[in-house]
Amino acid sequence: MEFKTGTDSSKDRIKLKAGESIKGVFMGEVHEFKQHWADNKPTLCPGQTQCAKCANGEKASFRFQINLIVKENDTYIAKVWEQGWNVFLALKGLHEGGYDLEKYLMKISRTGSTKNDTVYSVVPVPNGLLTPAQLKEIASVKLVQLTDEPIKELKSKGREPEPFPELDEIPF
Repeated sequence: MEFKTGTDSSKDRIKLKAGESIKGVFMGEVHEFKQHWADNKPTLCPGQTQCAKCANGEKASFRFQINLIVKENDTYIAKVWEQGWNVFLALKGLHEGGYDLEKYLMKISRTGSTKNDTVYSVVPVPNGLLTPAQLKEIASVKLVQLTDEPIKELKSKGREPEPFPELDEIPF
């Protein structure tokens, strides 16, 4: 008999406080979805034609999730970064402006401490273009599954992740 306690998906998510920043490399596909807020809790919007809240005139907010490879305790791991429309447009602008987000080290910073004054910035780190060896190393990191529901890490049972090869150190 097995009693599962569930997983703490919050360990897979990036939560920055006012004045904090993090460096990493975006990997994988962008997952887009919409949600409503009620009683300080998000609720997934199934779509305008199927959603009672949308039918009542309540507008759903745009959200997206993306994997960010970060360094934690000398190990590269995938974390999920979730944001809204303005940050989506900023990332899209960087990508369309010549920055391949899967090849550049980026710095994400937060200013503000409340819902109404918080702003996130995403900028390429100077000299942040990764070498082929660094790209190979981060490509071996298992990404986190992106869903509208609580995220679950993609791991095959009973297998330990392979150790990283001795390559150039990624600068974060």
